[in-house]
Amino acid sequence: MEPTREENRRFLPYAAAGLLAAWTVCLILLAAVPPVSRDALTHHLLVPRLYLEHGGIYEIPHIPFSYYPMNLDLLYLVPLALGSDIGAKYVHMAFGFLTAAWIAVHLRRRLGPGWGLPGALLFLTLPVVVKLSITAYVDLGLVFFSTAALLALVRWLESGHRARHLIAAGIWCGLAMGTKPNGMVVFVLLGLAAAFMGNRRWPLVKTAGWALAFALAALIVFSPWMVRNLHWNVSPIYPLQLPRWPLAQDQASDEAEPRPVGINHFIYRHLAFGESGWRIAAVPLRVFFEGRDDDPQYFDGRLNPYLLIFPLAALWPGRRRDPVHDRELYLLAGFSFCYLMIAFFGTDMRIRYLAPIYGPLTILGVYGIARLARGWRDAAAPAWRRLAVGGLVTLLLVLNAVYLSGLFQRVRPLDYLSGRLDRDAYLARHLAEYPVLQYANANLAPEARILALYLGNRLYYSRRHTVDGIGIFARAMQAAGGAEDVCRRLRQAGFTHLIVRHDLFAKWVENNCDEACRQRLGDFARQYLKPLHRNGPYELLAMAGCGG
Repeated sequence: MEPTREENRRFLPYAAAGLLAAWTVCLILLAAVPPVSRDALTHHLLVPRLYLEHGGIYEIPHIPFSYYPMNLDLLYLVPLALGSDIGAKYVHMAFGFLTAAWIAVHLRRRLGPGWGLPGALLFLTLPVVVKLSITAYVDLGLVFFSTAALLALVRWLESGHRARHLIAAGIWCGLAMGTKPNGMVVFVLLGLAAAFMGNRRWPLVKTAGWALAFALAALIVFSPWMVRNLHWNVSPIYPLQLPRWPLAQDQASDEAEPRPVGINHFIYRHLAFGESGWRIAAVPLRVFFEGRDDDPQYFDGRLNPYLLIFPLAALWPGRRRDPVHDRELYLLAGFSFCYLMIAFFGTDMRIRYLAPIYGPLTILGVYGIARLARGWRDAAAPAWRRLAVGGLVTLLLVLNAVYLSGLFQRVRPLDYLSGRLDRDAYLARHLAEYPVLQYANANLAPEARILALYLGNRLYYSRRHTVDGIGIFARAMQAAGGAEDVCRRLRQAGFTHLIVRHDLFAKWVENNCDEACRQRLGDFARQYLKPLHRNGPYELLAMAGCGG
């Protein structure tokens, strides 16, 4: 006997729950290794670690990211204080699960008890969410707070514009702003939504009042970060600049690299990747199909086509009988589209930059699946259509499973968890600079100061004062009259050692040094630099033999 439609409906949440449980175990295993992701090492873990060592929050001019809002980064103080940087990953992962739970509750309320867990599954299995869940980044916090703000705004619309829901939306939005600068885009878009999606019969003053209430709630929550930056004489909405305040990098004086003059990111894609105009114009569609980790041409991350296919089904024209639900669809779709376009025109596309739209697109996707499975006008859909929809969803979820399998092969957590590799060996496998930093930590005096050339600001594992800045070295080379003068200028700046990535430094020399500069550099290396330790392209050198 074939299962009835009711039996199929009951089976769906049980299947989703089983898959979610298995997926959760996989995420926990993948996250149980020492942090190696770039942004965790440049600021998300580095800055909290420096705060702990200093005994409180303080200005760090040579790390411009330290001027960013840091709601989640401050949460990482707890696991770091307990001696577990791996624990910071689980803090970040928790925000992914909170977002999935919020989505599930909303879908259950909208579509019925059988749809919540499948929605959570579609969100948590997204490749980009998987990758973020095993890193000590902050993007999942932004996803959670922006999704919560959107859904609070939905409640405001469906409740007849009760003030408490709008204020809640503002509070959530303020938390999003305090998590990552992208939250400011969320603030602008939701503020406009609050202004334009109110009752059309309201006078202009009342409409403006609702928008102002939302903005005030958000700005009050965000205000501690603005006050901090004002105290440090930096733009209160850094990295966005206001005329009165200089760039944070300028505060660093000679401890920051010169800011390069950029070119239009569309031209960059054409020059760097050879992409034609139509392929560049298609980037907002390509992000759903062509993502690839660690490849800037393919957006340095991966989504899944179901975030595009099924939302379109939800929005497809047809007779609907719920104007409140229609307004929700327009809000979620309009927010996602506008945010996607702002990211497209504003910067070279990265999948992580789209974090605030993961939640609304997942919700729209489930609405689309439900519409296809239930029938176009809520009539019973033919069995073949339900099978086709189920088959398509399964196929797209298989893509996520394939990604998870590949991630296991790259991360290889069992090598670490089984004890085949200890912490140092695991880090040395994944970070070529780690053995050099490890040597410096063990052998250099505590007062040593290191100038790193092309370390990529990955300073978390350095326990000696380290500044990453080719600009400092370039200025010393340009101003020096000879090799000894180069050494003296670097010593006067307080540096005792260098860490050099030779392949990238060689390219810098080729592009920036004339014959006299190269001669001066060669003399400096021969006479005043002593090699201490090398691993791959990275080398630690001591400066000696010149005055300071």
